[in-house]
Amino acid sequence: MNGAGKSTLSNLIAGVTIPSTGSVLINGNAALIAISSGLNNQLNGLENIELKGLMMGLSHQQIKAITPAVIEFAELGKFIRQPIKAYSSGMKARLGFAISVHIDPDILVIDEALSVGDQTFSDKCLAKISEFKERGKTIFFISHSLSQVKSFCSKGLWLHDGELKKYGDIEEVAAEYERFLNHYQTLSPAERAELRASHWGV
Repeated sequence: MNGAGKSTLSNLIAGVTIPSTGSVLINGNAALIAISSGLNNQLNGLENIELKGLMMGLSHQQIKAITPAVIEFAELGKFIRQPIKAYSSGMKARLGFAISVHIDPDILVIDEALSVGDQTFSDKCLAKISEFKERGKTIFFISHSLSQVKSFCSKGLWLHDGELKKYGDIEEVAAEYERFLNHYQTLSPAERAELRASHWGV
């Protein structure tokens, strides 16, 4: 649920945020795909491809090589030369996703990036993610959409108020989470507030 710590965890895995305590061990390079992640509103789409590529350690030559494929995948047309601040959230997600997958990271962290935009592009993104999966890459797929999670993931991790609630086979985790949601939706606003105050115990 909102505030559980999903985005915080994704930022830690991708190295966007440094942990205040403990440590995070990542074997390989990780790319975060989230709306606006790593994008500069003052730059245009082309400039952002270069910026994000440099942030991920690519050379100018490597960035130049992937740019046509990024542009084709994002399907932004003339907007690729316009400042990001003129983009809708869906357009930002398109560009961010296109850049991240063409950088070809070892670990892909996708944080609600498919929750905006049209279904056709979401399906295109899921096909690309499946391609990464077949290549044996590690993928963290963060989403509120149980149908997307169940159709794509083999393992599930349920975060609850900043803590690990359940981890294991996706069908088992999803089933328990759905039971929780069904219970939660029967509660009155006062009962929901009480549940939050009692550290989400069910």
